[in-house]
Amino acid sequence: MKSIFAAIFVVLTMLGTVSAAQSANLRFGHSFAEGSLENRAITQIADNVRERTNGEVNIQVFPANQLGSIGATFSALTLGTIDMTMLDVSLLGYQKGHEEFFVGQVPFLFKSQAHARRAYNSQLFDEMYKRLRDQKGIRVLSVAGDRAPRALNTTRGPIFNPDDAQGLTMRVLSNPVSIKSFDAWGMRPTPLNFGELYLAMRQGVVEGQDNGLDVTVPNNFHEITKYYAYLNHVRSLYGWYISEKTWQRLSETARTIVVEEAEKAGEMISLLGQDRMARDLKTILDAGLKVTIPDRAAFEALSKDIYKEFEGTLWREGLVAEILAMQD
Repeated sequence: MKSIFAAIFVVLTMLGTVSAAQSANLRFGHSFAEGSLENRAITQIADNVRERTNGEVNIQVFPANQLGSIGATFSALTLGTIDMTMLDVSLLGYQKGHEEFFVGQVPFLFKSQAHARRAYNSQLFDEMYKRLRDQKGIRVLSVAGDRAPRALNTTRGPIFNPDDAQGLTMRVLSNPVSIKSFDAWGMRPTPLNFGELYLAMRQGVVEGQDNGLDVTVPNNFHEITKYYAYLNHVRSLYGWYISEKTWQRLSETARTIVVEEAEKAGEMISLLGQDRMARDLKTILDAGLKVTIPDRAAFEALSKDIYKEFEGTLWREGLVAEILAMQD
């Protein structure tokens, strides 16, 4: 009799496991356009995870902020009402209490894209990711997928050196590091919601913005600007995130697969992103934009010490020096 009950218990346990596995339907919300390379990479994750888990994990992708703004998406990750997202890793600084990630906005911090990859995937940043997970319930699955370096895209120019940029009203990210950087270069930094940027430039409210080609071209900023200066002042990668509540629902096998597929998606973006940047450069040249490579050393000299203002406040003392020591 005991053996019969034991057998029934095993069967019921297996059925419960199957039922739980079948309920792993995840929502992946992000801000990128449906036709973007980023959305293609995210869709690849969904397809491959579904196939490799035999349907145990089904990821539904919601592009173009369909599930809410970036800020709302991260709040939902903490609550577990949205399961996954992807965003520039340095922008984790907008999570209250984790402003240390704004260190990635320090101008010319990373001397190459390889340097950025090495730092963001180091033990140094792993400690920061762990604090984010413990305090916000947001787990970093992977940091992979090169972003185009930030540049100066303006209606007034061209820009060859800091003197050419004096007084330019530039839309910047609404964080103290970005604002301080542009102020040091003699521009007038103007934080502005991204959704308002196109109209603001067209109407002359601001004279430029500092996104890379991966944002400039898809959002048609090249249609209303005249100049593009490859300053390359910020380099970054994409972070791939999952709610810790969702993570705890997944089997060990499913966890491994999700991490692997996030890394593959990042590699896809890095690989295909090179071709995209070449196409985007042709696009802005065909649109008549004058492209320059400014005197980066001159800009760097003006902003080389601004990070010191944030040591011990936004991030701990010595963090910048440790990151700089990781370069080639």
